[in-house]
Amino acid sequence: MIRKVTEIQRLKKNYRITFENDETLIISENTLTEFLITKDKLISDDLFKEISAYQSLDEGKKVALTALNYRAYSVHEMKEKLRVKGIDESKILLVIDFLKKNHLLNDTDYAQNIVESMVAAKKKGRQAVILKLKQKGIHPDIIDLTIENYSEEAELSAAINSAERLENRYYRESKRAQEQKITENLMRNGFSYDNSAKAVSLLAIESSEDEEYENLIAKGAPVWRRVSRQYDGWERKNRVFRNLASKGFDFDLVNRFIEEMENEENESI
Repeated sequence: MIRKVTEIQRLKKNYRITFENDETLIISENTLTEFLITKDKLISDDLFKEISAYQSLDEGKKVALTALNYRAYSVHEMKEKLRVKGIDESKILLVIDFLKKNHLLNDTDYAQNIVESMVAAKKKGRQAVILKLKQKGIHPDIIDLTIENYSEEAELSAAINSAERLENRYYRESKRAQEQKITENLMRNGFSYDNSAKAVSLLAIESSEDEEYENLIAKGAPVWRRVSRQYDGWERKNRVFRNLASKGFDFDLVNRFIEEMENEENESI
């Protein structure tokens, strides 16, 4: 089949090519120039397919270059971006190849930048960095290569930095609860158990008996009121004791608190 171009209409960013059979094709200026398309030009089926394929590739390049204006992408992310934008699957690999050849897409550099930025931020451990790289679709071999730049010493330094910030968050807790919660928080953020525990030990969390008891009262008073709504006597004491003991408070201090609460209650009768 031979198609004859009857009209070339300029759109906002592209051109609409109309053929004598009323068929239309939207192409970019790059495609128009590449194939020297003019009015009355005759387009064979093979040439039509070639133009369509070239246009699809050109559109994919535009999508990719626009995306890269805003941030860096991994190969996996760029493939997904192109799919979402409706780029033909057969052209996606060609776009990726174009970007690689022009040094616009490089998973090793991309992974290295992620590692360096996360190490500098001192908020995440090695496992969190590895997880992020996996989520970006980085190949395991590249992950193994780039994560070497996050040493054990660097992770410990980051863990200490995070632990110091977390200390203020849990200052109302018992000493044991502070240590436990900070350690758990560090591990959730990808730090190894050894470095989490070491960082917490370096905090040297201290609290006098008076400070510990003040924290216990702050935690225990609402527990006492809540449990008292449903229980009294031995059952109340037992439930309050278990609740506060599970929070890491000293058993003797918990018993002292319960005794004082009972005395206050008896005095108010």
